Amino acid sequence: MLFPARRTLKNRTFFQPLFSVAALRRYLLGWICLSGCTHLPEGSLMGDEPAPVREVLRIGQTVEYSFPLPAMTPVWVDRLQGNRRLSSRLAFRAWDMNDDGRFDMLEAIDPGGRVLFRAYDLDFDGEVDETEEIPPPSGDETVPVSSLH
Repeated sequence: MLFPARRTLKNRTFFQPLFSVAALRRYLLGWICLSGCTHLPEGSLMGDEPAPVREVLRIGQTVEYSFPLPAMTPVWVDRLQGNRRLSSRLAFRAWDMNDDGRFDMLEAIDPGGRVLFRAYDLDFDGEVDETEEIPPPSGDETVPVSSLH
């Protein structure tokens, strides 16, 4: 049930949604990703050739920080063979700067944990307004992204 709470206001009946649009979008995207992972492709039965390896994006749990810090949502890349996960790595970090449920900054992260670039939505219209490429570090001053949380 998406709209279970029934309320009346000035002789009008309306329903109060259980989920925000952002939560529903995350749920649907996760469901679509998972539904593609739950079936066994042809040729994956015993004695047949192994199933092909594919990569699937998975949205992680949003981390809410106290004001003035924005909410951060990790996005993982899962390597799957059939319905078995071979590996998983952090590929993106998405930030919601104004708490509207939409990502306002996206950081792309390489397998070593280094931020490759950032994309910004500066006017909060859902479109990328600016990108910033992060140059590789000069020397041994690399800080893995996983140690920043």
